[in-house]
Formats: sequence, C-alpha cells, structure tokens
Amino acid sequence: AAKAAYPILLAEINNNPELKLKLVEVLAQQTKHRIDTEKQLIALGVEQQKRAQIYTFTVSTLSLICATCLGYWGSPWLAGIIAIVGVGGPSAALAVAERMAKPRSGP
Repeated sequence: AAKAAYPILLAEINNNPELKLKLVEVLAQQTKHRIDTEKQLIALGVEQQKRAQIYTFTVSTLSLICATCLGYWGSPWLAGIIAIVGVGGPSAALAVAERMAKPRSGP
C-alpha cells in the first residue's frame, strides 16, 4: 500500500509549487538542525577530553609529590607504589576510555 502512495504523492508535489518550496524549506531546516547538533556534540566531546586530561595531570602530579615526600622520609616501597598507581592508573584509564570511544572498523 505504501509503494502505491509514492507516485500519487510525487504527482501532488510536482503539481503544487508551494508544496515544493515548503518541502525544500523543511529539508533545509532539518539539515541545519542536524549540523548544529553535530557541532554541539563535537564541542562537548572536546571539552570532556580536556577535563579528563586536566584531572589526570592533577592526580599524577599530586601522587608524585606524595611519593617524593614518602621516599625522602624513608618509605621507598610505599613511595614507589604510590607513584606507579598515581601516574599509571589515571593515564591508563584515560587511554582505555579514548580507545573505547573510537569506532571500531573490521573484526
């Protein structure tokens, strides 16, 4: 039933110039809306990535400061563990999150 309606609908559009203009206008509005929405999504993703990098840098820096103090005051093993976890953990989490966000191609 739907296939039979298409020729009738196309004939109606061809016979009505106002309908043609309205259809083109609606399509242009929809395209503009889609482009604006995609721009907002891209900007949001970039902002989120910047925030994640700042948090990773902050946590890594603070953990290195703590590890340095602990190493200086006689706890080298604890300092090493804090440095490894404090730098490696957030960096690994950021790398995994970026990898998971990328679309996969192929098997």
